[in-house]
Amino acid sequence: MTDHSLLAVPRYPPAASMLPETRARIAPVFLALAVVVAYAPSVTGGFLGYDDDWLIRDSPVIADASVDAVDAIVFDLGRDTRLVLGAEYLPVRDLVVWASVRAVGMWAPGLRAIQLVLYVLATLAFRGWFVRVLGTGLASEAAALAFALHPLHAESVAWLAGFKDVLALSFTGLALLVYAHEKSRATRALVVALTVLACLSKAVSVVLPGLLVLHDLLVRRAPDRASISLSASAAIAAAALHLSVGSTVGMVAALPGGSRLSALATMAPVALRYGLRTLGIEPASVVYDVPVRTLSDPIALGSLALLALVGMGSVVAFRRGVRMPLLVLAWVTVALLPVSQVLAPLQNRMADRYLLVALVGPCLALGAFVQRFIEPRVRQNIVIALGLALALVLGLSTSVRALAFDDPIALFIEASQRAPSSPVGPYQLGVIMESTDPAAAEAAFREALSRDRLRTPVGRGAADNLAILLAGSGRTEEAIDLLERAHALFPSDPRLANNLAVLIDARGEHERARSLLLEVLRTVPRYERARATYRSLFGEPPTAPPEPLRFDPGDHAF
Repeated sequence: MTDHSLLAVPRYPPAASMLPETRARIAPVFLALAVVVAYAPSVTGGFLGYDDDWLIRDSPVIADASVDAVDAIVFDLGRDTRLVLGAEYLPVRDLVVWASVRAVGMWAPGLRAIQLVLYVLATLAFRGWFVRVLGTGLASEAAALAFALHPLHAESVAWLAGFKDVLALSFTGLALLVYAHEKSRATRALVVALTVLACLSKAVSVVLPGLLVLHDLLVRRAPDRASISLSASAAIAAAALHLSVGSTVGMVAALPGGSRLSALATMAPVALRYGLRTLGIEPASVVYDVPVRTLSDPIALGSLALLALVGMGSVVAFRRGVRMPLLVLAWVTVALLPVSQVLAPLQNRMADRYLLVALVGPCLALGAFVQRFIEPRVRQNIVIALGLALALVLGLSTSVRALAFDDPIALFIEASQRAPSSPVGPYQLGVIMESTDPAAAEAAFREALSRDRLRTPVGRGAADNLAILLAGSGRTEEAIDLLERAHALFPSDPRLANNLAVLIDARGEHERARSLLLEVLRTVPRYERARATYRSLFGEPPTAPPEPLRFDPGDHAF
């Protein structure tokens, strides 16, 4: 039997946690309308210059209306196609985006509206799950409102590259909701199917089986071992597939600091910062500075000690009958495991979208607090008024944050200021402005280079783009010097070699240019840009590639 008394051992009077039937029916409608109103101002936005341009707008696979595109999305695991589709294997995400483009065209507001509908579905699914866990009452409605209207979700809902986030969130919420019902063959099959769909929408969904176990602990129910085993098998297979594709396209990053201990030291302060982001204390950004730390770092040691105290306090509370702190901590920990950098290092170390499912934990804590301390002691009308005030404050905060994704220049100025060590913000500013304001773009690329010092692919891209601007304004020698330094550090980058070959050939170094291009064609035979450059300078290349590289994200050339 489901036990809704999550915060402490004593049960509460049923009447204290029940809404009148009419209000209970209105609640999901109110939730959906609140989400739509909060995000409606951002729906008119366009494509941002940060993934959603090359991932959606300029993608030849998404633009292809034939069945060949579907075949490539589902069955082609080759490096070229995977790079076109975001260097991941997410066929559910890509099929939904492909179908959405067929429905509304390459029209950003229409695609944003579809994304918002998917998010509404996700919030309604989680509302239904909160009701199963907390009971039909004001507590579950407060948890659902806090989850649906939290500004942390704005990055995933108001940015078209977040399609995978809202899809995975929808399937995760539906899987939990289905699993919460009575066991049957149908529910087991549906839970497994939803697990597969979630995992093929976003890789971090592989933790879903662990969330099913936590559901049983929350409601004090014997686990359905068959559902959990089948779901876990599907998640493990999906994880293996994701790791295989990630290795193929070179997306598996190195551990921060080179070891798991340094990764733990680096990420411990991030865990505390996530808590501050949940409370809205740390300012939002699409880019966060996360310096590499070691176990001798005082901030790392202090963060680990504080996390250990939180864990021990939760265990003590659990032993005394207060279950929620430990269960919330377990939920957040499981949800963040794939992005912890300790198990599978990622290129980004901190992002709001990583908290998408983890946010359920704090919202459960809020619901349990309302259930234990507010509902039994405060008149119901006052509780409802407090809930509406909460919805208004969160809705306004979310609307303001979502509107930030309407203006890419303002968004990346914000990122440049709030992550002063990261080159990503100024680099993206340069990419956005290079066709409209070359002087401002040049300043942005120089700032990105000063922050990066040609250590990462972002600095490499900044050097490439800046060299193009320099050459275009007649500063050829400076452009050559920059490309030579970048090429020396990244000799396998075909774009740098191609652009350097063009400039040095114009300077009269024909044999060196020919040698550079031949080396590119030898190591990356499908790089059509270099083949076209060779053809224009020296005639037909020695060999023809099996097939042209259809698309190279971020490819900038003369």
